[in-house]
Amino acid sequence: MGKRLGRKRLYSLEKKGQSNTNTPSNSMTGAIGHTKVSRDGNLITTEITIDLGSSKYPGGGLIQCATANAIIGTGALGSSLGQITTAVNGIVTEAELICVESPVGGVTGSDIDVSYGTGSQGLYSASAGMTSLIAAGGENVVIGKNFVADIDDNALANKYLYLTNGFATSTHPHLPATDQGNATAFSAGKLVLRLYGYAVPDDL
Repeated sequence: MGKRLGRKRLYSLEKKGQSNTNTPSNSMTGAIGHTKVSRDGNLITTEITIDLGSSKYPGGGLIQCATANAIIGTGALGSSLGQITTAVNGIVTEAELICVESPVGGVTGSDIDVSYGTGSQGLYSASAGMTSLIAAGGENVVIGKNFVADIDDNALANKYLYLTNGFATSTHPHLPATDQGNATAFSAGKLVLRLYGYAVPDDL
């Protein structure tokens, strides 16, 4: 008879998920609580938790600038949340962004999207080669809100994920003219990004 798992041990395993290769850029590790992959039949769920105001960065958390569509990150260093692959994450068909703590700081506080690109880019190079994945659509990213996007044609395969500015023009209406070029750190804000993918069943 095999060894039975206790409830606390089972909960711990489910909470942790399996080890995986969806590692963030080195400069982003201080803002990522965990990246876990879990499986239920052919459904593969990837979960990434993000602390915008992480105390692991000197002078504040992740940085947001006033440039349209720019990556939110750590300056000139690579700022990806990790690379998505079919082998680890399955054929991803849906993405969801959930806010569990309202963002504070940055240049807008709550104008945050999720995008993907082909490389591990830096903070201010966003619009080149970036594709929007989850757009808040003008809604504030605040506690309790979730945003869902469908994904076709396995578009996330081998792509890198990023948090990006949600505003489309560099002169953002929420900012005074004297602040348009500034970059500001977040002091709070926690997000959960979930991807839902499917493993291809074995041949019969």
